[in-house]
Amino acid sequence: GNWLTAESLGVYTAGVLFPEFREAAGWRREALRRLYEQLADEVYPDGMEYEVALGYNNWVLSEYVQVLRLARLNGLIEEVPADYRARIEKMFDYLMKDCRPDGTAFGLNDAGDASVRRLLADGYDLFPERADFVYPITQGRAGRAPPTESAALPYTGHYLMRSGWDRDAAVLHLDAGRFGAGHQHEDMLSILAYAYGKPLLVEGGVVMYDRSRWRSYVLLTRAHNTLLVDGMDQFAARNRDAYVWPKPWDTPAPRDCDTRWASADGVDWCEGWFRGPYREYSGVGAAKGAPKVLEGITHRRGVLFVKPGFWIVHDTLTGPPGQRHTAEALFHL
Repeated sequence: GNWLTAESLGVYTAGVLFPEFREAAGWRREALRRLYEQLADEVYPDGMEYEVALGYNNWVLSEYVQVLRLARLNGLIEEVPADYRARIEKMFDYLMKDCRPDGTAFGLNDAGDASVRRLLADGYDLFPERADFVYPITQGRAGRAPPTESAALPYTGHYLMRSGWDRDAAVLHLDAGRFGAGHQHEDMLSILAYAYGKPLLVEGGVVMYDRSRWRSYVLLTRAHNTLLVDGMDQFAARNRDAYVWPKPWDTPAPRDCDTRWASADGVDWCEGWFRGPYREYSGVGAAKGAPKVLEGITHRRGVLFVKPGFWIVHDTLTGPPGQRHTAEALFHL
């Protein structure tokens, strides 16, 4: 995860700045080996670090960029694996597709919305042929328009429905992916929206990593724009096998991905599923007995974008025959 990236950057930096030590070259080799393996093992094919939290992803990417800068400034670029630079291009590509007209990107899991202007400018510096990296952060005044406005990122599980790249463009973000390797929130099928120069649908965000009721709140489904069932939150945290897509990551979409996506002139459509259990929230503090767990409910969410005017969100819930349940749709405006 992000700690290994930071530690490896530290080892590499020491090896660069103290070349007089006999082991300096070994430090650089070991750091590059670890970072290179991380790019294959922990960055999804569609460009996000597998914790799926924007702030940590951006931190990791900036550290990969610092390695290239240090190598370039100190005449060590020949030590960097030949395809190291190519492997990080997909991370800039993700940020470009997730970028909003104000130069920020949607922050999910333990991350808030954050500016990606500097990183996308770094991406253009490293990949001058990718003029589309600077198009979103300049509202189309520089660079080249990306080949498509909307985007499906099935490994990350993020689906972007976009009317354009101008200041008043409308953008909806649907989260229909795996739970994440770390910093997870119970937010499957949550939507975020930005239009006319401001956020319209937001979520709880992130607070200090403590044991407060606010920390509990931002982790729970109730802090996001999806459904509660019988007042209960999603409980994906119970199934560790579903945190990250299993290897190999060698197909355009994960082999077991059941999210459906279609995009054509004037319209986007996406359909995702949550098939996990729900759990009662019993508060913080002293234990009050085991919380109730609800099994057997399936939530299907479809989103239709008729460009540029409106989205239709259509939810379907199914459960065991003969049972009665309540559903509550949440929209944090």
